[in-house]
Amino acid sequence: AQAPGTHDNPLLIYGESGLGQPHLMHAIGNAIRANNPKAKVIYVGAERFLRDLITSIQSHKTEDFKTRYRSADALLMDDIQFIANKPTSQEELFHTFNELLDGRQQMVLTCDRYPEELENLDKRLKTRFTWGLSHAVEPPDMETRAAIFLSTSEQTGIKISQDGAFFIAPHSRSKV
Repeated sequence: AQAPGTHDNPLLIYGESGLGQPHLMHAIGNAIRANNPKAKVIYVGAERFLRDLITSIQSHKTEDFKTRYRSADALLMDDIQFIANKPTSQEELFHTFNELLDGRQQMVLTCDRYPEELENLDKRLKTRFTWGLSHAVEPPDMETRAAIFLSTSEQTGIKISQDGAFFIAPHSRSKV
């Protein structure tokens, strides 16, 4: 966020659903904007990217689509696993990806698993998605889950004992 496009590009954040990958991505986008209020930061879910591409093809406005996504200072795309099995979208993302990296524009991606594990995803994209920094978000351990329960109970005014938090913690792996 301090020097978009210069380090760790792309940044890939992956892990099970419910562990906060989109929140981390939004925090990065917010930090980029805080450091440079004029920065063009685009946050998009992969499904929205697909819909925008289809709409641009149907309305003969693919150049507008390309200009929008390729002119971003930072493109943050959530749930890239949704482009698997979609060859046209993968091709467009491949070219968008290359142009952004060539222009030293930041890309931040989230996925529910490491890209190599995605079936029907173009090998070129799998390789590119992992060029920069890849970081797995793991579910919190039992002690951390208990600490989150205790902190949340304090914030909400709902009383819970330490024993109660440790009783609940083993039954919650994500979305604590």
